[in-house]
Amino acid sequence: MADGKLVEHWDGIPDEATLEQSKIGRPMFGNSFPKSQGELVMMMTPDEVSRAHREDFYEALRKNDLEKLSQIYSDDYMLVRPDGSAFSKAQILDDLKTHAMSFNSIELANEKIRIYGSVGVLTGDSKISTVRDGRESKAEFRLVAIYHKQGDRIELVHFQSSPLPT
Repeated sequence: MADGKLVEHWDGIPDEATLEQSKIGRPMFGNSFPKSQGELVMMMTPDEVSRAHREDFYEALRKNDLEKLSQIYSDDYMLVRPDGSAFSKAQILDDLKTHAMSFNSIELANEKIRIYGSVGVLTGDSKISTVRDGRESKAEFRLVAIYHKQGDRIELVHFQSSPLPT
């Protein structure tokens, strides 16, 4: 602040710090650091994000393929549901297994993908039909899914949904 005005603000995601650059010794995304500054850092593309979300993630949900979901979710994955409840990778996999949840349909509209180096942010509106514990339900929500590319591997690190305005 200077003379009661904001003189600096951050409105983007900075490049990931390498191990050598990190002040706390932990990566910004996932469980490992990007390659050193002198090496090529893998750039994510919108097509890779769309494919990871629509083909890999949605397909694993439709098939209730917990092994595939375990590979898609990063070790520090977080899911935040519309009610604000948060789940880790282990919690969501256990929840899907315990409650016999299946996805009859998953639709994505108004998809927008932004790329920040090795990170892809997908936003959109989703309509799903599920069966959980034998009860069918339908939901519509706005989502944010954050993917991280490490080498040739793309992981889902965060998924958050909010109810659509009525």
